[in-house]
Amino acid sequence: MSFAAEPYGVFVDDLVSSLTGGVTRERFTFLEDQKPFTLAFAASAVATSVRVSGLVNGAYFRFTPGTDFDVVAGTIVWRESAPDVPAARATWPDRGSDFYASYERTADPESPPRLTDRNPGSIVRTLAESFAREYAVLSRQLELVYDAGFLETATGRDLDQVAALVGVTRWTRSVASGEVVFARGTPAPADIFIPAGTLVSTGRPPAVTVETTDAQTLRSGTLSATAPVRARVPGPPGVAPAGSLTVINRPILGIDSATNPQPLVFGGADETDTALRARAGRALEAGGGATTDAMLGALTSVEGIREQDVRIVDDPIASPGLLTITIASDLDGSRSALAASLIEQTRPAGIRVHHNLVVPPVTPLPPSADTHGEDPGPPSPSTASTDPVWFDIGVAAAVTAASASLTAQQKTALTAAVSDAIIAFVQQLGVGDTVVYNRLVGAIVDVPGVYDVSLDVYQAGATEHAGRKNLLPVPPETRPRLQSGNLEVRLRGALVALDVSVEVERKGLAVIAPRDSVFAEIHKDVVRRLQAQLATGGTISNATLFGAVKTDTDTYSVKELSYTAEFLDEGLRVTRKDPEFEPTADQQAWIRNVVVNETSVVSGTSP
Repeated sequence: MSFAAEPYGVFVDDLVSSLTGGVTRERFTFLEDQKPFTLAFAASAVATSVRVSGLVNGAYFRFTPGTDFDVVAGTIVWRESAPDVPAARATWPDRGSDFYASYERTADPESPPRLTDRNPGSIVRTLAESFAREYAVLSRQLELVYDAGFLETATGRDLDQVAALVGVTRWTRSVASGEVVFARGTPAPADIFIPAGTLVSTGRPPAVTVETTDAQTLRSGTLSATAPVRARVPGPPGVAPAGSLTVINRPILGIDSATNPQPLVFGGADETDTALRARAGRALEAGGGATTDAMLGALTSVEGIREQDVRIVDDPIASPGLLTITIASDLDGSRSALAASLIEQTRPAGIRVHHNLVVPPVTPLPPSADTHGEDPGPPSPSTASTDPVWFDIGVAAAVTAASASLTAQQKTALTAAVSDAIIAFVQQLGVGDTVVYNRLVGAIVDVPGVYDVSLDVYQAGATEHAGRKNLLPVPPETRPRLQSGNLEVRLRGALVALDVSVEVERKGLAVIAPRDSVFAEIHKDVVRRLQAQLATGGTISNATLFGAVKTDTDTYSVKELSYTAEFLDEGLRVTRKDPEFEPTADQQAWIRNVVVNETSVVSGTSP
């Protein structure tokens, strides 16, 4: 049932009509099965005097005769253009709501009304207006009482009481606040929405989690967006140092990182009604209990647990009445106990829960008169699972720096930056997430100063490395983890650039095919063969390079090869053709340019 205050004029009209023989507030319910809406005194009702009021979109509305409705033979007929469709410019009451009709009646000669003077200043109207004012005030007060009971309409102290029903209290100046910058490595291809209520946590102890108070948008073509945040707990435990808030609990597609440039501080104003209302609404979504979403919401309220750290398996066919919860996060004893308690509070009645949380065992009660000396029974239905939590991986990265003249200090800094990027990439993965090879390559190349990378991703302890492949956690309820001993980052040596020229002869159908397309394919194949030869290591000479490309194909054969070399770090360019040398351990040969010639025509470009 909805309630809306009615204006003073309605009460005046209804009171005057009631006192002088009219009919007021005849109630109808606007439903199809309640038709027809026939007046109680249809025979004596004056059609032109019928006044109809009700609710439209939850607010009071006075309907217009001849536009919204007609009175036909004592029946209210709502105007429609088609069955159940309002006519143009017609307004209908909210479906299922009550609407009221007031009207005058033709006077009965045998029992005329005792009061008939409706004129302004008359005793009847003066009394009606006096009572109508009190009715209008009371109606408005009742509307405020009604609104105070709902989250969307309550304000001030009333909103505090409604929010308290779902365990949410208004933030005050005692709650630390600040800003978090959400960023990406490349300009955004489209707008990226960052919702209010996004949780961001510290990556290292002490654990602090903050929540964005307003929705923000990272605009297309930009690299970052700043969102205001508040801690989720009052006092010093909610203060996060600068640069410590780096973990986005629920990943946002398109956002690569988050950080707080400044530490959180105390200050500012108390939380607004709008912000409190939105936060209570989000808490209500996860506060119902007895659902997997409610359990997930409860677990992510624990410091250090992100949404992607939790895997809930519900298979009513294979395991009826059983939920398996895997939490892949490093938790201390108190937070593990809190998480286990939340699972117990939100689990459905009659459902057992297996989880992998390590909690102190419950000390059994001693025999007592209540148990008659018997064991008091099994502990909570939530029992710990012994399934593994982590899927340990290894990463070996050989990085090529963009600059060929780095100092020893710069090389150390670049190696550390690449290591941090790899660790951050793995840390943001959740339970069962695949380690996507190309995404990891992209994260490394995004590091300033990195030109290229050769990457090997593998399962720690495996005899065969996966190489350039995605890595899927096995079993799927585990979470990828990269420990320091399984990470190797090295900088490739100084570059030795090779400029190669080859002379080829076309064969077969390539002779009559379009020259540009044929030589583009020849160029690509020659580059591939030369790079494969350099990857094997050893001496670089005309014989080794020509041997890599001399094998005939169906479309061409190589007749001659020559090259020059430039030692970039040393600033030395060898002008003599085909210098023979063996790269040292700190040198790396690189095919910088390949030119493919047919007779004397240049047919290629740099790779």
